[in-house]
Amino acid sequence: MKIRNYKELAKIAGCGVGTISRYFSGGSISPQMTQRIEAILKTNEYEKKSENAKVIYLLLPTNLNHSYFLLFQKLLNCLLDQQYAINTIFLTSNWEQHDEQQLKLLINSNFEKIILFWPVANGFITEILDFLQPWKEQSILIGQNCPDWTAFFINNERLMYDFTMHLLAKAKSILFLNTKENDNKEFYRGYYKACQEVTITPQQLILQQIGDEDELNLTNIIIDNKIEAVICYEDYPQFLLSKLANYPVAVATITWNDEDINHPWKSAKTMVIDWTEMLTKLVTILNNPDQKAETLELRYKIND
Repeated sequence: MKIRNYKELAKIAGCGVGTISRYFSGGSISPQMTQRIEAILKTNEYEKKSENAKVIYLLLPTNLNHSYFLLFQKLLNCLLDQQYAINTIFLTSNWEQHDEQQLKLLINSNFEKIILFWPVANGFITEILDFLQPWKEQSILIGQNCPDWTAFFINNERLMYDFTMHLLAKAKSILFLNTKENDNKEFYRGYYKACQEVTITPQQLILQQIGDEDELNLTNIIIDNKIEAVICYEDYPQFLLSKLANYPVAVATITWNDEDINHPWKSAKTMVIDWTEMLTKLVTILNNPDQKAETLELRYKIND
């Protein structure tokens, strides 16, 4: 039987495409799975030879929310469809010594590209870029705006400004809701500027992720301040809001495409970031290794 790609091989082996990718790129898989894959390859014709595998290192944080994890899966499938072998490396929420040691051990000269998938906001992106400097021309950044790098980014401040202004056309009191772990200052600046422009008081609640206490604080601020709309972009605040569905507030969220709009609230508004353009452009860059560095600002739209 002729096996044409990773997906077909994974289906026969009874594993995920990521396992097949790790097999061809020299990653860690169980001895039993290694034997199973090798047995399949010996008895079937496989079009792609392991020695010709094009390796990509895909670096990403451990704390991706649901929407970004779905995007990561779409990105991974896109790369596998292009017949790349993927080494996925999860980095901790803070740049630590063992992160750097892990990368030094894994990254070698036998790879096509390094893709840093970093759509979350935090303070140590500089340290990662400093580490990747020797491989700058071979690196692609997703989620960060960095001059002189090949990068796909979102202008978070402008996005949130536009989103807030859209909401203010119908709501007079808007709460900005986030957690202490994902305190996105760019998002908040956009929200704050919009509130200042229409002369309403900005209101923010930073959840401590303590369960009942957070739910009580959220309920009180909605009632006491007559909140009409809540902006949130994380799973935990959305979960709390789903428990308060009896209160007449519009919930405004951010996601990466229309397929992820599945919230339990009757009057939800969603800012949809257009990642399709990024995936198309990414394939073009991968197929043209001599292309010069460029940055692409991703577009977005609001679904009512």
